[in-house]
Amino acid sequence: MQTSFQVYNYCITTQAQEYSLKPPIRIIQTLVDSNEQNTTQNDAITTGGELYIKLKNHLRTYLEKICQQGLDLQGESVLRFYTTNWEHYLFSSKVTNGFCQYLNRYWIRHEYNSGKTDVYEIFIMAVEIWKLVFFQLLNKQVTSACLQLIKDERQNEIINSRLISGVIQSYVELGLIENASLSDNNHHTTSPALTIYKDYFEIPFLQQTEQFYRLEAATFLLHNSVTEYLRKVAQRLDEEVHRVQSYLHSSTLGILIKKIEDILIHDQLQAIYTEAKILLHDEKISGR
Repeated sequence: MQTSFQVYNYCITTQAQEYSLKPPIRIIQTLVDSNEQNTTQNDAITTGGELYIKLKNHLRTYLEKICQQGLDLQGESVLRFYTTNWEHYLFSSKVTNGFCQYLNRYWIRHEYNSGKTDVYEIFIMAVEIWKLVFFQLLNKQVTSACLQLIKDERQNEIINSRLISGVIQSYVELGLIENASLSDNNHHTTSPALTIYKDYFEIPFLQQTEQFYRLEAATFLLHNSVTEYLRKVAQRLDEEVHRVQSYLHSSTLGILIKKIEDILIHDQLQAIYTEAKILLHDEKISGR
């Protein structure tokens, strides 16, 4: 909310804004002379640009200051820090965007029409700054902490899955907003809206999943029968489905299940087949 008050104070203390904040119909009624109208519009454009730059710089400075407090955090601490600040910042950005609707509707639209490709609506601009500052500095720590919690859960420990859910929602929303900004600026892109989630979470998540289940498969087959192993595989598949439904993005389910089936079933077919032959042979002998 502090940002909103700063925007308001800047507007009321800028003389040119007296005209730029009037509805278009009142401007037309008031400014009869064409020269005066052109001058006022130019002043409004200048003031809009100043306000946009000041707000952008303020948000960057604010996030850089806050982000420094989380650089040394790890585990659940960094997840709480990231998700709490994301929720507060997202809410404040929406409020500020509503406060700047006139700026969005006229000055920013004017910049679009003039061919500018580095100007966004206030909300999108605010989130882009979050991505450049907070996300870029902390995403490795945050993703690593999420993966550790998932590993702990796979090892039957109780975890706070809401922390992971908050991070996943942030990654997904950052991708959606990034995609919207590209669309608004008429860029043609084939990148899906889930690019950030896929690149910064899903890829390392699947890599960790492969490492975890390859080790488990090799270890479990050494000490247990094929029948017990297949029961374990079914249990693991059910757990992973529940995991995706609980706090990951639904798009991960298909590729995750296929990878686990490849690791736990297809890659172990030889061992399963060998022991199955032994079991069948023993059963024939005992049945004689």
